[in-house]
Amino acid sequence: MVHQLTTDDNRSYSLRVDLESYDNQSVFALYTDLFIEPESDNYRFHVHGYLTNSTAG
Repeated sequence: MVHQLTTDDNRSYSLRVDLESYDNQSVFALYTDLFIEPESDNYRFHVHGYLTNSTAG
């Protein structure tokens, strides 16, 4: 299950999203907190903690 990827109490999870435009410009967004709810909650996806050093506006 995808939910089990983020349920270890001894670890924290982050998310980095890399984007590239058609003219090869690259940016990224980095979030410090990632959690995915169980199937019973439709695998609702939560991200928080957008880092200001991310280059995606």
